[in-house]
Amino acid sequence: MINIILVSENSEPLLKLIDTLQTQKKVYLTKTETVDDAQNLISKTAYDLAILNETIDDLSGFEAVKKLLYISPMTNYAVISSLSPLEFDEVGEGLG
Repeated sequence: MINIILVSENSEPLLKLIDTLQTQKKVYLTKTETVDDAQNLISKTAYDLAILNETIDDLSGFEAVKKLLYISPMTNYAVISSLSPLEFDEVGEGLG
């Protein structure tokens, strides 16, 4: 079973992704809207992947990853972003 957490205040633009993940037999998807909720969930459950929207709770997705990495460094993190590839690399530098 692949355990995935999706952190997004507005999941409407992600409905196709959510639908695709929920139809996979070996994927368990948890959705939450705040970084605090994500921290709480990640501290209690091992997630294979955390997908974070570009902005959550007035934090950038990268700032949110930094908070979550502290709790669960073995989780893989993906940030949805409108940054160019170069900007994305610069902002995400050091996050893995």
